[in-house]
Amino acid sequence: MLFQKRQNDNEGVFISTVGSHFTLLKAAPVTRVSLFKNGSKVFESIMWQGMSLKNIPFDNIYISSDVIQDITIWAGQQPIDVQEPSIRQQTIRADQVFISNGINTLLENDPARVIARVECDKDIWIGGENMAVVLGTPQNARRYKAGQEFEIRAYGHVNCYISDTAQAVLFDNDGSVSNVAVPWEYGTVRTRTELENLGVPYFDIEIPARMAGVPFKLKVLLQFDEGVTAHGSKLFITQGDPTTEALDNTGFVSGGVSPGTYEYEGNQHLKWPNGLSVGVHRVFMVDETTSAGYTAGQTVGTRFLKVWTENNVFALAGTCQVMQERG
Repeated sequence: MLFQKRQNDNEGVFISTVGSHFTLLKAAPVTRVSLFKNGSKVFESIMWQGMSLKNIPFDNIYISSDVIQDITIWAGQQPIDVQEPSIRQQTIRADQVFISNGINTLLENDPARVIARVECDKDIWIGGENMAVVLGTPQNARRYKAGQEFEIRAYGHVNCYISDTAQAVLFDNDGSVSNVAVPWEYGTVRTRTELENLGVPYFDIEIPARMAGVPFKLKVLLQFDEGVTAHGSKLFITQGDPTTEALDNTGFVSGGVSPGTYEYEGNQHLKWPNGLSVGVHRVFMVDETTSAGYTAGQTVGTRFLKVWTENNVFALAGTCQVMQERG
C-alpha cells in the first residue's frame, strides 16, 4: 500500500507494515532505508528516489535523511510500477548560467533532477566529469549549436566548455580616436561634465550584480607619435553611472616616452582591488599634459589603442538558459 510521511528532524520515521516489495517514490536526493523482520535488520542502504526492492520479507521500515522531507513509499506483497503518476516531476526551476573560459560546471549531481532543458547563446560542448580540453579541442564531449535547445536526462554532474579565451576587450581603437589635451594643474579635481565638454574619448562598462565588488585589473595598449613629450596618460572612472560627476583617478598609466606602442599590464594604476558598484561606469581616457603650445581639447599625439581584461569576471564565454523539471 501507499504511505506518505513527513520527516521533521534527523530521527527519521518508522512505518510498520508487512510486505516483500518496497519502492521509494518520493524522497530527498540521499535517503537511508532499513528493513526489519521479526526485530532483525534484513536490509540497509542509501537509496534514491525511484529505486525498488523485491522479494525481501519485512514487517518494519525505517527511513531517514539529513534534511526535513516529505516521504512517499510503496510497501506490500505486490510491486508497483515506478512510472506511476505519483512520482512525476512536480517542480520547475529556471536559471541563467554564466559560462567563463575553460571547463565549467553546468549542472551538479542531483538525483531529484528528472530532466534539464538547456539553450546557450554560443556553440557549447557538453560532457561529464571525464570531459577534458586538449590544445583547445574538447574530449569526451558533444557540441550543440548556439540557440539549439537540448535535453539532459542524466542526473549526474554535467560539465560544459565554450572557449579558452580569457580576454574581454572593453575598448578597441583602429587608430582614428586620438587623445585631447587636458591641461594639468596641481590639486585639480576632474568631473564627468568637464571631460565630456573637452571631447575626451571614453567607453562604458556595465557591472551586473554578479560582478559587484569583484576585484579586477586592466591592460592598456598606448601609442605615442613623434615629438610627444611630457604627456601623462590616465584613466578616470565614474563613481556610479555615467551621470555621476565624481571620478576615480587611476593615476598615471604612463608618462612621456619615446615614439612607439607600449603595453601596460595590471600595474598599480590599472587595478581595482574592491571592484566597482552595480551599474554602468564611464571610463575616460585622459591625456594630462604640461607641454607648452597645447590648448584644452586640442588633439595630441597620443592614443589608447586598446583596453582589455583577462579576468573571468568580465571575460564571459557565453550564457545558458537552463530549465529543470524535478521530482
